[in-house]
Amino acid sequence: MIYKESCFGIHLTFGIQNVDNNIFSFIDKRKKGYVCVVDFNVISRSFQDSKYNRILNNADFNTCDGSFLAFLKNLKERKNYKSYNGPEIFKKFITNHNYVQLILGPNESDYNQLTKKISNNSHIKHLELPFSDIDDFNYRKIASQINFIKPHIIWVLLGAPKQERFISNIIQHVDGGLFFGVGAALNFYLGRIKNRTFSVFGLRFIWVERIFIEPRKQIGRILNFLTVLPKIIRNI
Repeated sequence: MIYKESCFGIHLTFGIQNVDNNIFSFIDKRKKGYVCVVDFNVISRSFQDSKYNRILNNADFNTCDGSFLAFLKNLKERKNYKSYNGPEIFKKFITNHNYVQLILGPNESDYNQLTKKISNNSHIKHLELPFSDIDDFNYRKIASQINFIKPHIIWVLLGAPKQERFISNIIQHVDGGLFFGVGAALNFYLGRIKNRTFSVFGLRFIWVERIFIEPRKQIGRILNFLTVLPKIIRNI
């Protein structure tokens, strides 16, 4: 049984154990599916783009990446919902050599840095994607390469919203595997960005450091989030 519940106009799975159980359920059954990792940037776009919202709702399940989203949910329902972000999921599963895993997107240099950190890495495969607009990818060709590898897990590192749109376009052409859009997870894993565990009332403030690393990109996302915050609150 896949655990998920409706909130913020989509469905979300909260908590480490629930998300992990969902993942193992798919992998063990060799089912095809995809997971969206929902942070404040993703949720903002879902209120502004109905097609993007449908992509999220068509996912087999979504994990709550944003501690602020979990915080809002807790305020309303007086419960203890926990976020479980993409970098944490990636870190937990990427070293599991029982599953064939495909890194989709990053360049050869980043992939080599990843495999250097993991001594037993024969289960990790790599497919670099060209720098293209979402409609310009050769989805059938890429899917053919994925089908040849037969991965259990496919990590798509294109950043939101591109990675979710990419997954929704390619999944019809693949035979199996669980897709994850995990954005900057590799940068977190390689130590370029710190995945802070310190929290105040469940708020982890990981975005603060990212403002200094990518100021223009992150400030724009935050301002966009604030414009739709009233809608988000009404749809908890």
